Amino acid sequence: MKRLNRINSLASRFGVMAALLALASVLSEATAADFTVTTPGDQFTFKINGVNGPSLTLVRGRTYTFAVSTSSIHPFRINSPGVVNNGISSGTITYTVPTTGANFSYDCVVHGASMRGTILTVAPPSPPTVRILSISVSTNILLRY
Repeated sequence: MKRLNRINSLASRFGVMAALLALASVLSEATAADFTVTTPGDQFTFKINGVNGPSLTLVRGRTYTFAVSTSSIHPFRINSPGVVNNGISSGTITYTVPTTGANFSYDCVVHGASMRGTILTVAPPSPPTVRILSISVSTNILLRY
């Protein structure tokens, strides 16, 4: 909401072009990858979001993106169904975690088990309970919860 107010303010002061540039900035932030995967110095472990060989805990049914920039001898692969653009050294992998209760792994296409990590999957959180305390109907509808 704060960003939307800022974009509206830019549009009124500086015109539509300034608002479009601000909106483009917001959209690029919104589409950033969930995980960055590297192999600094061609090491024999994947560095994911700055941590060497971490176990990842992902929510079943959700989609995650991995920005991969590894050495060409260490292509990154997720061993699971639901992966798009798997087994790459450069680019973006999109992974929709299966809804089953299974755990999976990631590894190097070339080195397999010597560069492997665990993907733990967890159930999505329960939706919040909403209780309507009152309802008032006139020309507008007002819900209080």
